[in-house]
Amino acid sequence: MLAGVIGLGLGALVIGVVAIAKNWDALAQEVSFLVAFSALPVGIVAAFPDTRHHIRAALYVAGAGLAVLAAVFLIRLAWLTREQPVIKIGVSLPFTIDQSDANPMYDAVKQALASLPGADGRQVNDHTREVSHHIIELVPIDDSSIGAGGCAGGKSCPVSAGGRHEDFTDIARDPRVAAIVGPFNSGVAVSEIPVTTKAHIALISPAATADCLTNPRFAEGSCDVAKLGTGSYFRVATPDSVREKALADYLWGSWQEQHPATTPKVVIYEESGPKASTFSNSAGERFSEAWLQHTSVAPAVYPLADASSEDDVRVSLSKLTFTPDIILYSGTGSVGPKLYQAAAQLGLSSTIFAGPGSLENAEYAGYVNHSPGGTLYAVDFAAAPLEDTNNAPNLSQFEEPKLYSAIAYDAAKICLLAIQRVLDDQQHSALDDVALRSRIALAAQPFRLDVENSFRTQVVEKIAWLNTQVAGSISYHGVTGTYSFNNHDADGAAGVTISTYVVATHAWKAVNLDPRSGSRP
Repeated sequence: MLAGVIGLGLGALVIGVVAIAKNWDALAQEVSFLVAFSALPVGIVAAFPDTRHHIRAALYVAGAGLAVLAAVFLIRLAWLTREQPVIKIGVSLPFTIDQSDANPMYDAVKQALASLPGADGRQVNDHTREVSHHIIELVPIDDSSIGAGGCAGGKSCPVSAGGRHEDFTDIARDPRVAAIVGPFNSGVAVSEIPVTTKAHIALISPAATADCLTNPRFAEGSCDVAKLGTGSYFRVATPDSVREKALADYLWGSWQEQHPATTPKVVIYEESGPKASTFSNSAGERFSEAWLQHTSVAPAVYPLADASSEDDVRVSLSKLTFTPDIILYSGTGSVGPKLYQAAAQLGLSSTIFAGPGSLENAEYAGYVNHSPGGTLYAVDFAAAPLEDTNNAPNLSQFEEPKLYSAIAYDAAKICLLAIQRVLDDQQHSALDDVALRSRIALAAQPFRLDVENSFRTQVVEKIAWLNTQVAGSISYHGVTGTYSFNNHDADGAAGVTISTYVVATHAWKAVNLDPRSGSRP
């Protein structure tokens, strides 16, 4: 029996060394317990020979318990090998509170899955595809209830995944989850990034624009790269520093053409609340910085209550002590269109109004179609499609808001190509096989072995090396641009589009703007 215990200890020690070398942190922790457990009775017997019989009985019981656990593990593993291996890609979007943005973006992600190249591919349904003998499944994650308080440290981040109510940390613990497309909101990204970074899951956002998510120079409160980490987070959307500068430059240039040598009075309305404040503060501050490059007169900044009603915004506007020439709404959701409508109702018919691309949503058309307000502009974090796309769909095939959908398609396609390349690389490697790793991790639950981290890390590396010509890297020329990542940010490669609302046709039209630089022609 003593020899068996010593053998158990030596075997566990060898497995522990392999686990450390393979970066299987949780498995290394579990095995370290076995090493310590097997060493304990050896030490006790050496010090107290009379305890040999009691220890032998205890070891029999412990051995029987371990045998039962091993049997359960092997039975579960055998059952799992009968099923085709599944790789999950989460899609984190505000499906409940912002359906007009989330649903078209999710449809674009499904379109990206259906267009994944490869002769061995087979579409199972609109959210599932077979690739290299693996099932890739899209899992919609409704992040509407997540604020900016963070998901780490035992804090709750409730989500709805595939119709089930879970916590976001539970999503990350699923060994079949290889990547997540999203989130839409910068405040939600603040909560999700630490969780996905710890789990080595690629989180690629097509919409979160706050600079503080990737640039330490713009750190603000909990939105701080030093606190969040960026090991597995990627952003394809153009950040606020680029987007708001393009808007400020355009508005200043347009004003000077019509009112030479004058300075317009500008008001910025920022939205509060745990979800809106990260984006709203970032957008407002970046616009002010860009505006002050043209004039020494800073914009006036006023807060709006979280989820302001039509009466709330009307009251906020009525408190102004001057008539603004330009109103910038730097928040999210329906408050912007409500603010535009209220400004028109209060007689600000010549005041220019600008805001995020979400103003273009068909859901908000009722606020702007019949409002006799001033010129209305929306600035998007992506630009019109390029001519060098490879197998990318035409922009007209996407649902409104088209640019939101197009950039979600690109983010998803980057994830999918990375996963596909890793699967191709692993075809002749038994130890690095994701199917084996995920099955072992599932069979061992509720114990966490983290053996899936190697596959996840390889996916992250493929995305990090996108379009770099590094050996084994992936190439992709998307609908909205050709991306590569510097410190996990595409640095505005998606470009900028500024659109104005044409009252006569009830349609949005892009202004004459260089979409790559954001400068006036």
